[in-house]
This record gives sequence, C-alpha cells and structure tokens, in this order.
Amino acid sequence: MSAEVSVRPAQAEELETVAELLNEHSRRIHGTDNTTVAQLQQYWESPDVEFPDDVLIAEKDGALVGYADIGVWGEHAWLDLRGLEPEPLHPLLAAIEARVAEKKPGLELIGYTEENDRFAREAFDRAGYRVLRHSFRMEIDLGDPIPEPAWPEGITVRTLRDGEEKQVYDAHMESFADAWMFTPDPFDHGHIGSSTIRRRSHALVSRCGRRRACGNPDRKRFSDRAGPGLGADPGCRSCTQTTRNCSGPSPAGFG
Repeated sequence: MSAEVSVRPAQAEELETVAELLNEHSRRIHGTDNTTVAQLQQYWESPDVEFPDDVLIAEKDGALVGYADIGVWGEHAWLDLRGLEPEPLHPLLAAIEARVAEKKPGLELIGYTEENDRFAREAFDRAGYRVLRHSFRMEIDLGDPIPEPAWPEGITVRTLRDGEEKQVYDAHMESFADAWMFTPDPFDHGHIGSSTIRRRSHALVSRCGRRRACGNPDRKRFSDRAGPGLGADPGCRSCTQTTRNCSGPSPAGFG
C-alpha cells in the first residue's frame, strides 16, 4: 500500500530543503542543478508572490517529493509543477489550480514543463491540458576568453545610476511590447523596478542619445515564461506550455 501524499504551503524555514528538492529534480532530468537557495528565496520574497499560499509542496513519508507555484500575468496564471515521482503531482496540480481560483477566479491556466519531464507532462495531460506552444532554452560554454565587445558607434555602456530606474523600466517594457502574451509588470514589482535593483553594479544600461536599454543578470524569470522562474535551465532543449481554462475551484481534493 502506497504512503499517503499530503499537499501544503511551503514554510520559510524549508527554503534549503525545497531548493534541494528542485535541484534533485533537475539532476534526474538534466544531470545538473538549476537553482540556488538565494534564487529561490528571492522568488518567494518577490512582490507578486503571496507566500506561502502561492507556493505548495507535496510530502510523502516525511520527505518532500513535489513542488508547485503560480505566477499571475494579466489574465493568465502560469503553473510550475515538478515532482520526483508521478503520484504526488495529481493532488499537487489540483491544489495549485484551486489556489488560482481562490486568488483570481476566471484566469486561463498555463502550465510549463521540460520536454523530458514525463511525470509533469502526464499530470497535465491527465488534467485535460492541451499543448499550446513550444520554446527553447540555449546555452553556450564560456570557458574560453571572451573578447571585448565592439559597440556600434554612439553606444556607450555603464552601470545604472540613481534616478534612472523608471527610464530603464520604460525601455525594457517597450522592448517586449510585441512579445507573445506580453503583460507589463508594474514598475514596483518588476525586476527592473526601483524596489528590486539591489546591486547596481550588476545592472547595465546602454545609451544612444536619449534612448536606454537594460540587461540585468540577476533577473530570474524567463522573458517568455517558458521555464520556472528560478534561473535559466542548462542546455538547449524544448519546453512545452499547456493550457486550460479555470473558472472555479478544481473538483479534485488534495492531501
């Protein structure tokens, strides 16, 4: 007889344990870690996450075996679902769907998973999700010396200065305005916003006349939200987004 699976909100003191769960999941699929304790903490503490209600974990025999969280953008809720075995993912998915319905009823649910994460893909399939689109994440080995960049004439690059946050935010939002399902982040919630740039030496701006653009290596969410918001996954591989509508609580109970 299999052990009972329980689903509950994560607790702040479980940060390291949950990070290890996510890395164990990544190692089983890709052979390498994909997050750090600091990255996970930054996500849990970000303004658009209502912690702990938006972050759920599945527990079995006293061990953590599954993870789910949600991110709301516009009229869509993005579901991150990961597990070390298939059994916990069904109640975990039902629970995170119910949380979306509680938080903002009527949103369209979009789940995302790695191409070779069979457990998550089967959980989404079983719950009635359909494939929406595919995307790719690419990686390059930077072991060799990197040549100095050659900037176009008139372009200069420097670190961000006090008072420039809103200009950089506006340029960043404009640069993604024609992206698939783009929804602007509020200025005080975005990673380019004044509340989240903590290390200005890591935020670069390029200037040409009065126009600015920005690159922030600490930004953890993927630009197309094709992956889980905890740092870019290694390698070049396919991610799949699946979707279904959510007009009310999921009929399935959980743990």
